Amino acid sequence: MPTGRASEMNALLIKLLNMSAAGSVMILAVVVLRALLKKAPRWIICAMWALVAIRLICPTSIASPVSAFRATPFFVSESGEVELFRQVGVGEPMLAVDTVQIERPRTNAETIREIPGTPYAVTQRSHDTYLPPLVQAHLLGLTAMLLYAIVSTLLLRRKVSISLRQRGNIRVCDEVASPFILGILRPVIYLPSSLSEEEKRFVLAHERAHLRRLDHVWKPLGFLILSVHWFNPFCWLAYVLLCRDIELACDEKVIRELGRAERAAYSQTLLNCSAHRILAACPVAFGETDVKTRVKAVLNYKKPAFWIVLAAALSCIVLVACFATKPIQEPGRLPDQGLSPDNPAVEVPAPDIRQNIYNSLVGWLNVSAGIDPELAVPNMEQMDIQPFAEDDLPRNMFYENVTPTWFVGGLMKPATMLAPAYIVTAYFDHTGRIVGFASEEVEGSVPLYEADAQITGDSTPPPDPFGVTDYLPEYREVTDKYIRALSDEIDGTRLYEDGVSILVRNFYNQNPLQRLGYALVDLNQDGRPELIIGSVDNDEFYGNILFDVYRLFPALGHYGPPLKTVESMERDRWYYLNMGPDSASKFLLNEASGGASRGEWTLWKMDPNQVQLVFVQGFVKNESGWFTAKLVNGEMAADQPISEKEVAETKRFIDSFKVRFSFIPFETISAPSASLADLY
Repeated sequence: MPTGRASEMNALLIKLLNMSAAGSVMILAVVVLRALLKKAPRWIICAMWALVAIRLICPTSIASPVSAFRATPFFVSESGEVELFRQVGVGEPMLAVDTVQIERPRTNAETIREIPGTPYAVTQRSHDTYLPPLVQAHLLGLTAMLLYAIVSTLLLRRKVSISLRQRGNIRVCDEVASPFILGILRPVIYLPSSLSEEEKRFVLAHERAHLRRLDHVWKPLGFLILSVHWFNPFCWLAYVLLCRDIELACDEKVIRELGRAERAAYSQTLLNCSAHRILAACPVAFGETDVKTRVKAVLNYKKPAFWIVLAAALSCIVLVACFATKPIQEPGRLPDQGLSPDNPAVEVPAPDIRQNIYNSLVGWLNVSAGIDPELAVPNMEQMDIQPFAEDDLPRNMFYENVTPTWFVGGLMKPATMLAPAYIVTAYFDHTGRIVGFASEEVEGSVPLYEADAQITGDSTPPPDPFGVTDYLPEYREVTDKYIRALSDEIDGTRLYEDGVSILVRNFYNQNPLQRLGYALVDLNQDGRPELIIGSVDNDEFYGNILFDVYRLFPALGHYGPPLKTVESMERDRWYYLNMGPDSASKFLLNEASGGASRGEWTLWKMDPNQVQLVFVQGFVKNESGWFTAKLVNGEMAADQPISEKEVAETKRFIDSFKVRFSFIPFETISAPSASLADLY
């Protein structure tokens, strides 16, 4: 199935789930009103169920200032509709669409992509299309419900195929035990042949009341709505109660003109014609549902007082106004948000929304943005939240399919080894959930290697004056920083400022000088080893991670200061791949994750003649699924769509080439002369 079609199916299912959630709230309201209005006419209760049906099938609703959903802003979309379930982006089929294999290229398989430095390639064996699993499950349940209705109706028609027509649309059949109506366009009343004349009179009065009320139409329609919402237990409850109220309403219509003695005879007829069906889709049967309750209602029937009828009618109005509507959304603010006391014209979020914005921002800065939250927003009071104007939406904004309500700007992302400094703006929806960000390069900012290394002229290294094992003094500045950081257990801000990997915080209080170490390895085979920082322990998580990688570059005929080339963070990790004996088969692998719907998986080369890493190939993931990666202005961007299975197969193959280095503990290096705390 094409991505667009699968996306539409996902969107329809999510819309249906939200309609069902809104309908469930209304169903609960009707159940409560039904219990409170026991003496009200049943036709009014049936009218309430009709309002529920409209709520369940109508994809949108009108706005109301008294909507009950004003109390749940977290479950309300920007348009005011109930949005308990959200779709992020357009999505891709959740099932794999390609059958791929890692092998040597063959003539009977399409080569998708060669793996550099190896004789292997990713080949496509077949291309199959599937609906997303949740859509499949819903369609399966819908099909089962409709098949049940069709088969049960056909079996019942077969059962009454031999019947005797009396007059009009009335037939008598020996095979049925209880009267019922069958058919929608041409309804027929079927009666058991064992009924007495008095029983026939009561039964026909009841069934004709059904026909006048069009119950033979409303009940199948209710079952059809139930079939669409089969996954919702509240809809099952509503259908059962609807069937009961339909029968009670017809009983009331018949017994209003009967005396006490005739009511007793009518009750006896109910008992004689009682039927037990698990679930009826089409026939409207005389003695089908809850006969005991119906007999009590018939024997105890009293004409409802005017005030009860009025209260029930007003309840229908309240039901529509509160539960069949959406809250009115004012642009840029929620109904429960106030204005700034210092500047009434400036809207500010409510305290709970402000707290949500702060929590979302700190989490996003820490995990996805690579910005220290302690520097960007030291506390919630210093966070400058502004209302969002839709006409100011930046073109380069990366965001979900919602319109932001608030934004926080002026977040500085310092320059890194490979990228200049940026000013970042984060955007939030009306609940305080982050939905996107935009970044703008600081004018005049350059990557750190351009500012500090000052590499000029020919980058060919001079004759190597050291043996590989004798390069440690050239990296002493770096190792001293690590030893100080591990000895003093400093916070994240100082780690960031001193260029020490944030991952070292996970080793505090665990003999960090013994558990963390260094290795000198010529990763790019240029005759000058790189300094690698990593975990001495051979554990499953940290064992292969390159915490930091530093390199030496010739500058004006001598070795310049060590420059950081690679830095790993909690959700942005680097690995070294050795896929062959020559330098062309050695890569750096970067695995970055920004949550369930965000990620990058890219291969890079270390060029001896330039500081920046050289992008080879990779994959990126966004709300629309997986794509091949391309480098645009120093940032990863999506190129061509690719199946999740192909990505998984490639990852599994590449992971087998990850190198585990043997690191020398930092405790083997003599301690620096001053502690890090003394330097601040």
